[in-house]
Amino acid sequence: MFIRSLFILAAALSLGGCVAVWGHGYHVDFANSSSITINSDPMFDNTGDLQKIAQQHCDKYGKDAVPKTSEMDLWGLRDTSFVCVKRQSATANVASGSVQNSSGNTSSN
Repeated sequence: MFIRSLFILAAALSLGGCVAVWGHGYHVDFANSSSITINSDPMFDNTGDLQKIAQQHCDKYGKDAVPKTSEMDLWGLRDTSFVCVKRQSATANVASGSVQNSSGNTSSN
């Protein structure tokens, strides 16, 4: 019975370890104007959450976050990298319903 209780306690501590240390399910390992790397516990965060965090970071530089790599480490944590890329002006045009053709003329849909 003691061994079983000890095992359950160890499992509970290992699952909640990152949240207890970080205060949430992720930690920004590295960030600058061209990229961000996030270390996360997949039990508490999903890819959409990480994309939002990366986008908030890249927004500071007027850029968009594009996923680059995602790897699991030996502890079951995920390192996810995003590249901050310059926003395309065509993106705004598509969202507004206007499209620019190859000659530079703009038309509305």
